[in-house]
Amino acid sequence: MARAKPKKNAPHKVVGEAAAAFAHHAGETVGRTLRPLLPLLVLCGLYVGCAWLLWRPLDKDPQTRLCREALLAPMQHAEGTRSWLSAQELRKIAHLGLAVEGRSVFEPGLAADLAHAYEESPWIEKVHQVKLRYPAAIRIERIDLREPFAVAATETGPLFLDKAGHVLPLIDEPPANLAVLGGFHCRRLPAGATVAEPEAREALELLGTFNRVLGESSRAMEVSAVQLTSSEGWIVQTREGALAGPLVAWGAWDDAKRRAHEMPRHAKLEQLSARLTEHARVGLREIKLNKPGAPFVLISNP
Repeated sequence: MARAKPKKNAPHKVVGEAAAAFAHHAGETVGRTLRPLLPLLVLCGLYVGCAWLLWRPLDKDPQTRLCREALLAPMQHAEGTRSWLSAQELRKIAHLGLAVEGRSVFEPGLAADLAHAYEESPWIEKVHQVKLRYPAAIRIERIDLREPFAVAATETGPLFLDKAGHVLPLIDEPPANLAVLGGFHCRRLPAGATVAEPEAREALELLGTFNRVLGESSRAMEVSAVQLTSSEGWIVQTREGALAGPLVAWGAWDDAKRRAHEMPRHAKLEQLSARLTEHARVGLREIKLNKPGAPFVLISNP
């Protein structure tokens, strides 16, 4: 008796039945998982639908759009807060905000875009927080302005710098106590750029260090000039009110550039604090930190 030949499509039938069983099982698993979430999905859909229905009239409401007056108002209130920041410079800062004119206060990311627009000004270091409200209005909660810290010389005129070396616009009435950096020249740079000369960077760091040390002293002293010389290195001229204070010969700012027997920076700082204490008692005309063992000079000495 001849054997019956197996059907050619039998393997395909088995595979098909297995696939159908797997799909049925997977469908039941997904159904059991999603069934408890169905009410939540319905609520989310209702929320999105209601939000969209409410958004449509608001989006067309002209009171949601930032107008020119609303954008210029915050900087108008800042006028007069900085004597060195002229009304013309404040207007320039205010007009940067017009980059978002006409946009809705409900638009996502608008506050960040407005902050970035203001930070294009060389006067602004950081805008921390901008608040938007309806009807369309803005309020700047926290803003850091760059302040004149020193003035350096260039071949074409003065260069006003902040403490980090950013170039500031020309100032018609600079602060009277602005320290002068000398003994080197900086390249003329546009406002907002940062000075790259190593001498300028050292002078700013030295000035910042002296301001901190002088602020801790018992007398009201400040730096009037920081000068780089070939013989003494950095020299710092101080003042007390309208009178000249001690002249401090610092030497090299970078410890790697110290001359033979010159003290390291930390030792100079300790010596400076001690000499300032001595100055408060007897009055000093000159303090030498670049030469170990150099005597300080009293004001009464010729």
